[in-house]
Amino acid sequence: MVPRIGPCRGAARPRYHGAVPPLTSPKRRLLVASVTLLVCLAAAELGVRLAGLAAGTLPRAPYGGGDVEALLAWQQDFGARGEVFGGQTHDPLLGWVPAPGLRDFVEPGHPPRSTNSVGMRGQAEFALEPTEGLVRVATIGDSFTFGTHQKDERIWPARLSEASLSQGSRPFEVLNFGVPGYGTDQALLRLERDVLPYRPDVVVWGIFETNPSRSRRLFSYYAKPRFDLAGGELRLGHTPVPAPGELATAVWDVPLAASPCHLLRWLQISRVEVVGPGTAPLLELHRALLARAARACEEAGAKLLVVPIPTLRWAELPPSATELATHAMAAEGAFSSHDLRPIFEGTAKAGAGPPLYIPGRHFSAEGHWMVANTIAGRIDELGWL
Repeated sequence: MVPRIGPCRGAARPRYHGAVPPLTSPKRRLLVASVTLLVCLAAAELGVRLAGLAAGTLPRAPYGGGDVEALLAWQQDFGARGEVFGGQTHDPLLGWVPAPGLRDFVEPGHPPRSTNSVGMRGQAEFALEPTEGLVRVATIGDSFTFGTHQKDERIWPARLSEASLSQGSRPFEVLNFGVPGYGTDQALLRLERDVLPYRPDVVVWGIFETNPSRSRRLFSYYAKPRFDLAGGELRLGHTPVPAPGELATAVWDVPLAASPCHLLRWLQISRVEVVGPGTAPLLELHRALLARAARACEEAGAKLLVVPIPTLRWAELPPSATELATHAMAAEGAFSSHDLRPIFEGTAKAGAGPPLYIPGRHFSAEGHWMVANTIAGRIDELGWL
């Protein structure tokens, strides 16, 4: 029998002289992979820092997460041309407002639209003093109020007067202060600065489901202001909003808590915030913004009607926490609200007629008429005429 040759139990392991032992151990492979990753990250970090130092912009920016993602997209699409975005102009307080004096302005994928001399949607001009015999209604909100994807005369603010007359009510004159992309914070600031000086009898605030979340952003379609809550008080920050020229070529340092690594900051990309039952800070901010708007309207002698606007998937998704909070505040008497969901549901059950939304976009022309008709009826029902 040939004796077995080789190391036996207890035998000393072979020594390697002048060579690296083979990386067969999982721990050794993990170590090498970790070191390689750290070297790559260090090289990328150095590149980010050098780029920032060359531009003289590190550190300087308050932006983080999804704000940076939006900023980079804006730089690519509009920054090189020095524009805010289609049909909008820079505003140091609000971030952006519709450019005044547009006549049949055409943005790719949109029908022609116009604005008057102060940036309201449509061509009609209005004096600060209301017209005698008419109910002056001012509308605020985002693109669903501004009327994106529809012509001037086919959007719900423009059809409110027609709707009121069809119901036998007093005629309206409607001033449309809606702005595409606004959060509830920007709508509040526009209400206080631009709307109330026109002495409206009624303010209709259309709040689309994503508007409250935009109030926590510093950059959405463009840079914007933001309110913070401190001791229950609203404090406005991040103003004046920088002009496009300052943002167009900047290399931004993105703050990330507990990490000095600029690369990790650049990689911090947050997704669309889900407004669920657990979002207490956002709900507190939402309530505070609505309460301030209600006080401003009351002091100006205007009635406030808040209209939550459901998403295109309204039939599949339940009301958001902020939508429920809006109706709860109205029930407490802070202001009045109008629930569009029963109207939508009635239309869906009837199973007749065209859809209320353009697929993937905003209200259809029929959707705008339905909204105008039901809002005019709600104003009459409240006895505000």
